[in-house]
Amino acid sequence: MLAHLAECGFVAKAENVILLGPPGVGKTHLPVGPGMTACHAGYPFAFNTATGVGRVAYPQPMTVRQGSTKSSNGCVGIGC
Repeated sequence: MLAHLAECGFVAKAENVILLGPPGVGKTHLPVGPGMTACHAGYPFAFNTATGVGRVAYPQPMTVRQGSTKSSNGCVGIGC
């Protein structure tokens, strides 16, 4: 799969790549190689985390059903 990403075929097809997995497996590190390859090939490259996408989609604090407030940093409950 990584070799396929390194070929940047997904860029020419205008496809997105989403990496899922538990913490610490390299999801943030893995896009660097294909991203640099895409840039060298003349394609624009953007990277974001799920948290970053959430902050763009919901820039204001979100209200949680129980009446507590979820802050923009993702903290829910007392002490946020």
